[in-house]
Amino acid sequence: MFQSVSRLLWCLLTGMGFRPMIKIDSTLIQFNHNDSDSYKELVENIDELLKRMFVSAVSFVNWTVYASHASKGVGT
Repeated sequence: MFQSVSRLLWCLLTGMGFRPMIKIDSTLIQFNHNDSDSYKELVENIDELLKRMFVSAVSFVNWTVYASHASKGVGT
């Protein structure tokens, strides 16, 4: 594909494989580990998400077990 190392380097330096810099002030989570108020809301949001995921997972497992038992005639 590339005729020489210099051509490969030229392609890499002029756009192929280029990643733009991220916007640090708007895309990264910023907090001060010494100040619990700076990350309290983040921790609460993560905790709420994990609780919802757990409830969904438990509901799925319960439904799967029920469907499995129902298909085998268990409990009827």
